[in-house]
Amino acid sequence: MPASPEDGGSGVGHEYDATALGIQASPRQAAEHLGRWLEARRFAGPDPYSGLAAPRARILGASAVTAQGAIQVTKRFPRVASAVFGHSHVAMAKTMALALSAYAILDEHPSARVRRLRTDLLARRTPSGGFGYEFPVVTRWGSYGQNKPNLVATTFALQGLADAAEVARDGDAPAAGLEIARFALEYFGATTTFLAYHANSSILVHNANVLACGQIARSFRAAGSEPPDQVFTAARLSLAAQRPDGAWPYADHPRCGWVDTFHTLYILDGLHELAHADPDGPWKQSFDRGLAYVYGHCLSDHGPLELPDRDDRPLEGHTVGTALSFFARRTTDHSVLRTLLAAADVLALPDGSFAAHATDGNSHGPAYPRWVGAHMLVGLATSAAELEEQSSS
Repeated sequence: MPASPEDGGSGVGHEYDATALGIQASPRQAAEHLGRWLEARRFAGPDPYSGLAAPRARILGASAVTAQGAIQVTKRFPRVASAVFGHSHVAMAKTMALALSAYAILDEHPSARVRRLRTDLLARRTPSGGFGYEFPVVTRWGSYGQNKPNLVATTFALQGLADAAEVARDGDAPAAGLEIARFALEYFGATTTFLAYHANSSILVHNANVLACGQIARSFRAAGSEPPDQVFTAARLSLAAQRPDGAWPYADHPRCGWVDTFHTLYILDGLHELAHADPDGPWKQSFDRGLAYVYGHCLSDHGPLELPDRDDRPLEGHTVGTALSFFARRTTDHSVLRTLLAAADVLALPDGSFAAHATDGNSHGPAYPRWVGAHMLVGLATSAAELEEQSSS
């Protein structure tokens, strides 16, 4: 069913076609249509990293090598993986958290869908109190189990609650956010001076650490409290890893020295929040250096590059959605914002969803609810709010 104005939606019917109207002309309508697409599927669908959730792939999780193989097949050859392993469609808390952010930004009041999604998100908390992924995870630097709290999923839940509190003025969101922020500091900082990606990990993943520190600081401020020193101590460890050119490696690990665009934007997003919480700290200077790197290496006339200085790779949906959200929230650069909306146009599908990739103007790849759709939803919502504010001023 189309969202009604009372529920917070625009009331635009299913006849809206993002590819026909053009996202640049109406990012708000594109966001509403994408939100309906996600809700019609109850936020469930394929994910590039959910291979071990497939019925016939679960047995492969017994070995790190076979588990990584199943995940890589799912990521690179999704149709083959679905045929071989069975489908791995899951509804994810992180998808709901991002949708909560988007609805708060679109509605700007405690609408029925903001309250409903906040309730549904909090119901997805793990028994220990955080948020995880609904499938086992195996990476090149570690592994953790299904529904085990991880720092990124928990951080996006904090962002959703903070947006509900600050932008939509949802009265129940600040206390929930503060509770989860305190959990995150205790749980992910239990054995390290930084915030670990998951419990018992000793690997400093810079994007997760800084993004989390920023949203934790924001959650404390939204609840009327000062962030504890632990937040700033943890974030400073990642500031020390910023390279002379302004970029950061993914993690302090021999196999994790790469740089990519969306993880760089995660770090800058966290630094922006830390600068608000601690104006006299080093955050703004680090942010400016990192943003200069993004301008110099991560953007092209066709949209954001998945990997810096690699214009030979397809346009990638997750990177476009993340860049839209970042530039709309954290800068006033509307020329870049319009380029990013044009990139989203290339990825748009007639049903309101967005493809994972696009090459030479042709969209292709699965419409991933979490990896692409949810990030694009926040990007479109923040872009609509920023451009509408500009036009009314």
